Amino acid sequence: MAIAKFFLSAFLLALKVESNWTRPFWFLFYHAIKPFSSVILVLFMYKAVLGFDFKNPFFPFIYVGTVFWTFVQSSTLGISWSILSDREFYETLKYMIILPYSYVLNLFGRFFAYFILSLFSVTILLISGKLLFTINFSLKILFIIYFISSIPLFFSTGLLFGSLLLLYPRYAFFLQEFFTSALFLISGVVFPVKLLPFPLNLIASYSPITIWLDGIRKNLGINFLSQNTFDPNKLLINFLILSFLFFILSIKIFNITEQLARRKGKIEETTGG
Repeated sequence: MAIAKFFLSAFLLALKVESNWTRPFWFLFYHAIKPFSSVILVLFMYKAVLGFDFKNPFFPFIYVGTVFWTFVQSSTLGISWSILSDREFYETLKYMIILPYSYVLNLFGRFFAYFILSLFSVTILLISGKLLFTINFSLKILFIIYFISSIPLFFSTGLLFGSLLLLYPRYAFFLQEFFTSALFLISGVVFPVKLLPFPLNLIASYSPITIWLDGIRKNLGINFLSQNTFDPNKLLINFLILSFLFFILSIKIFNITEQLARRKGKIEETTGG
């Protein structure tokens, strides 16, 4: 029960910090329209190449990729910003770390808040894609499995980012932007990973996020430009195995870097320190 209360406190803390203690209505309204900025940018890029031909099968490919990238971006950056805000703005990181419960559990509660907010945004974007661009989604049962099993994957990605921020506080903002951009490039969000040069295309093909996006697209009925030739069941098995290994590895790495950061005095070192 105490662990559940600790998790809930971390979850509510993330919502309060993200909303800047504003009213829930305006906070949800902001999160409803915020994702449209990235989608509009992609729409203009698409228009520059193919015009307003929304019937082209390439359009649902990039639309779904951009929409579901919201999960990756907000979840991973959410953990990074949680660590940065604890250390930089509120100066509470050292107190968070010495709590009776693991700091990883604290970060998971805050990550889950960002995940729920992303779910709200993605739902609105999918409905908009259906109504505005008549994208024909056909939801399959495997979609639910992919969606639920993505939670440990995104949390793991955020933890890996966070472990770097613990050790290199002075480069925190740069590292955060760099790795998010690199993930966007190799995850097949707006173009097939086969177009990448070797060995990036090989790395991207076995990236859990690439496999996840491919599975999401296939189970929404979008098979255009599939990232791999695996059948749906084999694709799901590969994704679950990679996600599990990634999850275990990220926790191990974060615990190691947390101990190193303590010994090196990085816990209280700020960006300008």
